[in-house]
Amino acid sequence: MEPATSPRRPLPLWRRLLWFAAIWAASIVALGIVSFGLRAWLKAN
Repeated sequence: MEPATSPRRPLPLWRRLLWFAAIWAASIVALGIVSFGLRAWLKAN
């Protein structure tokens, strides 16, 4: 078994950028869902 502190190769740049873009897109979608919910809730009152 390898030690816990063994050096790992970092992911390639394109994969890191892909993860960044996916997390960014998910946050935009989450904000859209929250804003849609708030708008619907405020119009109902």
